[in-house]
Amino acid sequence: MSTNKTGRGWGIFVVDMGQDFYINSHSTGKFHHSSFLSGEVVFSAGEICVSNGILVGLTNKTGHYKSGSDELYRALLLLQRHRYGPKICGGIGEGMDCVSVSDPFKADGRWRLANDVIEAGGDLTDHTLIGKAAATVPGPDTMEHIARRVEHKMNEIIV
Repeated sequence: MSTNKTGRGWGIFVVDMGQDFYINSHSTGKFHHSSFLSGEVVFSAGEICVSNGILVGLTNKTGHYKSGSDELYRALLLLQRHRYGPKICGGIGEGMDCVSVSDPFKADGRWRLANDVIEAGGDLTDHTLIGKAAATVPGPDTMEHIARRVEHKMNEIIV
């Protein structure tokens, strides 16, 4: 997948009011966030990065919906509640240490760990994030690295 803002490895997502996720590639002039539900009201929307079934990145970047901190926070809580991601490397449900989050509307270029963003209520400009470690921007290299790390940990557990 790819998006016009974040690029290869990323898809756009929308969560409907029933809290169902929809994910696809963005295609300028053809398929946008508003295409999923014909522009209807949504629970959350943004961009998502998944590598080998492992969630590694999330933003609230949209053109139509202009998701804010609240929508980003709702998406993070929903993913955490359903325990998506690898528990073994501190993934969602276990601190979200493998997931990088950004809010290009309020804090463009700033990436934080999802567990810290949840503590800040989805607001990447919140003072509670001062002094917290920055997160790696997920891209093809980091996605593969995280996936290999998780696969290695899984093999250790199975053996």
